[in-house]
Amino acid sequence: MRSTREKVAAVLVASVVSPLFLSGVANAQEEIPEKSEGAISGVIWNDKNSDGVLNHWERGISGQSVVLGGLTTTTAADGSYSFRGLALGAHTLSLPNRTAQGQTWSPVGGGSDFTPGAVAASATVTLTEERPSVTGLDGGFAPTGNDYAVSQLLFEPAKDSYEVGETVKIIGSTYYEGPLPDGFGARLTVPAGLTKLTRVGGMPASGKADGPHEVTGMFQDDRSPGLIEFIGYEFRVDAPFSAAEVRVEALPLRHGATDVNPANNAQALPITATGEPVVAGGAAATPARAGAGKPGGAPAPEAAAPSSTPSASGARNVYMPVAHEEEEQQAALADTGVSPAGPLALGAVLLVGGGAAFAVSLTRRRAGRAD
Repeated sequence: MRSTREKVAAVLVASVVSPLFLSGVANAQEEIPEKSEGAISGVIWNDKNSDGVLNHWERGISGQSVVLGGLTTTTAADGSYSFRGLALGAHTLSLPNRTAQGQTWSPVGGGSDFTPGAVAASATVTLTEERPSVTGLDGGFAPTGNDYAVSQLLFEPAKDSYEVGETVKIIGSTYYEGPLPDGFGARLTVPAGLTKLTRVGGMPASGKADGPHEVTGMFQDDRSPGLIEFIGYEFRVDAPFSAAEVRVEALPLRHGATDVNPANNAQALPITATGEPVVAGGAAATPARAGAGKPGGAPAPEAAAPSSTPSASGARNVYMPVAHEEEEQQAALADTGVSPAGPLALGAVLLVGGGAAFAVSLTRRRAGRAD
């Protein structure tokens, strides 16, 4: 009897406990979170020409913050970023602005997926089982103004040192990047001792009067961003100098106040020249020839030989007077120490005497015929 009651009690307990146990197992299975396997990645780049397109010559921005919910990452040296281990579903990423660096968000479209807003630029993507990973979610930052810069400064031929009398072409180049269409130009300054010969480069003159050691140029019409233009001159070295400065500067036309990076507006290089300076008139000073001139007199300066051969630079040679034949004969007599006045007087006497003798002879002939 007792055994029967115990069996009935066990069955009743089991019938009550089993549903509760099974229900708890089911609830525990439902609370297991879904596996996180989503990922989002892209590149944040320097949109130098503000077109919203990631061009092959544009580079990524290092150290830029990218925010996803409560997560923040920074871009690598090449501008790349990534978020991994994300749950499936919608995710919104945001880019803080870069006004302190003179940049703001690029316009959306083309290569930029982030839409500019009041505080940040944002982009929203949805991860699904069919597409759990999104790559190429890129964003650009464009200049808030233009960047006027020097591209290069070069000497042709390139040498450590030049000699007085040589010629050298000095050429600089400038450009601008940015969203504001503008013209631009350049100023090239050189040290004293270089004399202008011929202008080179495609940049037109600025319209202002340049100094003897200054060359300026300016495009008065709008030029394309990134277009490099050249200014220069061929110079003759007329005096020695050591490590003198040659400088080229980029000149904006209208929007210089927006320049986001004034540090790259100029570039300078040293130049050195050796030799004797050129004296007034364009001829190099030449020492006197010892012992020249009359005996006992002061030495005469050595005359430079005249030349009609054009110089290597194309500049005109200094005019050198050439003595005529009579002057050379007189100079030869002068070198002997004999005055030309004596021979000239003797010739005159002989000429007069010969004329008188001829007249007497003619008179006698006529008298003989009359007899």
